Amino acid sequence: MRIGLTGGIGTGKSTVGRVLRDCGAVLIDADLVGHRILERPDIRDRVAEVFGAGVLDERGAVDRGKLGPLVFADQTRRKALEAIVHPPMIREIDDLARRAEPDGVVVIEAAILFEAGMAALVDQVWVTHCSEKTQIERLSGRDGMSREEALQRIRAQMPAARRLALADEIIDTERPKDETKQDVVRRFREIGDCRHDKED
Repeated sequence: MRIGLTGGIGTGKSTVGRVLRDCGAVLIDADLVGHRILERPDIRDRVAEVFGAGVLDERGAVDRGKLGPLVFADQTRRKALEAIVHPPMIREIDDLARRAEPDGVVVIEAAILFEAGMAALVDQVWVTHCSEKTQIERLSGRDGMSREEALQRIRAQMPAARRLALADEIIDTERPKDETKQDVVRRFREIGDCRHDKED
């Protein structure tokens, strides 16, 4: 079983991903895979060619802090970056999933699951969701973003209504974390053996 875990920024994907991992799922974080892809010399050189050497740090590596504002503010630039990074990222994620335990549950956590075409890799899609107000509060508290910065990041992503319409399961993360965790564990038990049950 492969689960695609997605949701807007600040909606609690990572929290839900950790709960699923603690239940016994193999968790693949698409962000981490994407970061590794950016470190590859061929990808780094292509990014510098398209976006300029100014996006590299003093070591010659891609500086995500410099690259991020460029792509979040400009849809054309964002699509240019996606064209460079997404194909090798999808290949690596699929390879990691294939090498994971064949009889277990693999969770692919990816904010851009639909946008990158990764939904084709999974059997079910779980979407985390909360109000935009809560997203802004979390981004302000967690990352120190201003309201304007948070809204820019939120609205650069797929609209929540569209993502929810494509979901097999919707995880409401507006609630306290303990309630969300209990809900996720209950859903996991419906598709696999939960590690917590064996420990109990």
